Amino acid sequence: MWSSIGASPAYEAFIGAVECVAGVLLFFPRTTLLGALIALIAAGEVFVLNMTYDVPVKLPSFHLVLLSLFLLVPYARHLCDLLVFHRPLAPAAEPPVGSTPRRRRHWFLAQGGYGMLLVLLALSASYTGWSRYGAGASKSPLYGIWDVEWMTIDGEVRPPLLTDAIR
Repeated sequence: MWSSIGASPAYEAFIGAVECVAGVLLFFPRTTLLGALIALIAAGEVFVLNMTYDVPVKLPSFHLVLLSLFLLVPYARHLCDLLVFHRPLAPAAEPPVGSTPRRRRHWFLAQGGYGMLLVLLALSASYTGWSRYGAGASKSPLYGIWDVEWMTIDGEVRPPLLTDAIR
């Protein structure tokens, strides 16, 4: 499955961007509904891929779908009115973040700090994976000491053909 997704770098980048946009939209109360809808679609696609290709992370991807649905629960009545009953919508009341401007500012700074912490942790994990397992990892001492020019099987030279099932 990962090979087929990686075969299209544009698709791979698009899906990554969709997931990042959903995550960023979830940080702000006014865009939570949009972020949760986008996250539900992206997590749903990942869950279906994991189920159909038998990827061993089915449960965490299902949890992401459930978390997206949990974020949509406060908007369920509005979504039903819009999508099912075709009723006009009134603006959703946003819960108060703080009772004074000073408290709102503190909550905003705390939220921004937490977001920055998450970004730094993700960057740290990505760098660790790149340096241990990816292109940044050190090569084996035996890396690059051979240069295969031709191959024989039972004394018969086998050219490097993709249609050769034996080779």
